[in-house]
Amino acid sequence: MPYPAQDDIAGWKSMIADREQMMGGFLAEAFERLPVHGETISVDGVTVYVLSPDRVAVDDPRVYLDIHGGALITGSGDSCRGMGAMAAVRNQTRTWSVDYRMLRTVPPWPACAACCSAPPTSAAIWRSNSGKRWP
Repeated sequence: MPYPAQDDIAGWKSMIADREQMMGGFLAEAFERLPVHGETISVDGVTVYVLSPDRVAVDDPRVYLDIHGGALITGSGDSCRGMGAMAAVRNQTRTWSVDYRMLRTVPPWPACAACCSAPPTSAAIWRSNSGKRWP
């Protein structure tokens, strides 16, 4: 599938919606079938999926920050949560999967990058509190 012209916002949004629909179901199933549990938090208005492998202790201070691939245009919601679940299982550590804004803003840059700056600070604070529940 070819990319739309750079200035074709409607074309980009349509392409993204198609890809989200295609990937979302598969990745939502990944979360459901993997040995992880999760919660959704908001960090400075940014949705973050906190995903923990079932065998990781509650007081384990490690946090893996997952800023998924997707070229800053795809991989939101269920897709983001599913990719985070796979990272959590692969790394066997609590994972914070950032649902950055992608094309919710026009242009998406730098808003999507700004979404990725608050969670690392919050994850560090969470870690320094010895694994106490966030927030």
